[in-house]
Amino acid sequence: MKWFVDGDQVVVTKDDFVNLQESPTVFIRKDSEQGKIIQTSGVRGLPFSDLLFIKDILDHGGGIFIP
Repeated sequence: MKWFVDGDQVVVTKDDFVNLQESPTVFIRKDSEQGKIIQTSGVRGLPFSDLLFIKDILDHGGGIFIP
């Protein structure tokens, strides 16, 4: 998974990301616990349960991560 910051959101994508219109993405509030973890440690710094949840959202077309 890749990630980047877009405004007040951390955006998580699959490795084959093309653009926001064509690729599934997960939006996470930048100031949330998960957003802060990703910004400091990357996606791999998240708890395993959060990673599974994000992967499931990506596999179903993308969306918003709400813990």
